[in-house]
Amino acid sequence: MAAAYFPVPGSASYVDDIVFDEGADKERVAAMRPFTLLTAYSILAYRDLVATPFLQASRRMIKVYEDYDTQYPDSSSLAIRLFQSAALQHSAGKTPLAWHILSQGGLLAQHLRLHDEHVLSNYDPLESTLLRNNFWMLYVCDKAAISLANRHVTLHEPLFDSTMTIQESDPARVSLLDPSMRNVPDSFEDTLMVGFHLIQRCWASAGRLLLAIRSKRQNTTLNSSTAETTSETEKEAMTNMYIEVMSLLDDLPPWLNSPDIVDLDAQYDVAFQRSCFWTQKSRLVAMFHGVRIMVLRQCIEHGLMSLIGLNDDPLTLAMEQINIAREVVHSLTSVPFQYIQTNGEPGIELMRVVGSILLELSENVGNDVVRGRASSLLSSLLDILVRLDSKASEELLSQQT
Repeated sequence: MAAAYFPVPGSASYVDDIVFDEGADKERVAAMRPFTLLTAYSILAYRDLVATPFLQASRRMIKVYEDYDTQYPDSSSLAIRLFQSAALQHSAGKTPLAWHILSQGGLLAQHLRLHDEHVLSNYDPLESTLLRNNFWMLYVCDKAAISLANRHVTLHEPLFDSTMTIQESDPARVSLLDPSMRNVPDSFEDTLMVGFHLIQRCWASAGRLLLAIRSKRQNTTLNSSTAETTSETEKEAMTNMYIEVMSLLDDLPPWLNSPDIVDLDAQYDVAFQRSCFWTQKSRLVAMFHGVRIMVLRQCIEHGLMSLIGLNDDPLTLAMEQINIAREVVHSLTSVPFQYIQTNGEPGIELMRVVGSILLELSENVGNDVVRGRASSLLSSLLDILVRLDSKASEELLSQQT
């Protein structure tokens, strides 16, 4: 019976190019979607042992019903592509393929028009909650990509066919936690969502600012500098964006501000809750300082240092970059390593950006002290990157040597 639902190459029931039409074989597709999702999810743990076979199983299964899934996607269609993309990049080092699959998820979200809150009301509460959460995860990925300028995006407001009205959460949403869990309070899921959407807003704000800075370069004439062609109104708008980004972590909720000392009810699993809060805080802090140094670099490249209150003195700018890089490294070394691991490839990509800046400073700055600090910080950052064992980093290194 299993072979009838899960055909494998060489079996009598296997067809290389199976296409499911609307109304046909829905029962088989309904069985295959959970299998594809679970195998995609399972590769995130014990990856050295099961990453390759589980990833292969997930990708082979979705090939069986991919045309149907594209025509009639549901929440699992988005989640599968999120998990497969993460595994392909971090565990297999196949970054272009990972981005391609992630973009498929974004296109499906566009097809479903999940940016429109009214659309979500057409689904049952559980599916609506899953679609909403998956949309926001894909949205965060695309806003991070805008900030890093490392791939094309699909979930970007100007690309939507109507105003983005999706809410961060629905008061009537369904809990996704196992109802048999008794080790966390009822409010725990809502608490986690506060942190998740804070991360989402950070990336969205950073993306808007960095996109505004880069857009000035595209609109600048060949014989003019960016600073010369930026009006006072534009400068004020970008300065306000910068202030917004820099103030994002000013008012963290208590559980993210101090996960180790926040008062938690002792009748529940306090250690588990703190570990979840630390995971979110480590991601927020590393992302925040990474964005700071990216904004600084973009302002330097486009002659817009006045936006962030700096002059164009090379030594001053080099020292400012070093100081931010030091905070990046400190944020990574001041938390238990397992929380850094949970940041995945986006966190590693931020480290690579900071590392490339430190490498440039260590080689090109005239001041010996600044060069020495850059080299020392770069060494600390490389130690962390090596421990993270990213196959994407290994692949990138092999291409450069």
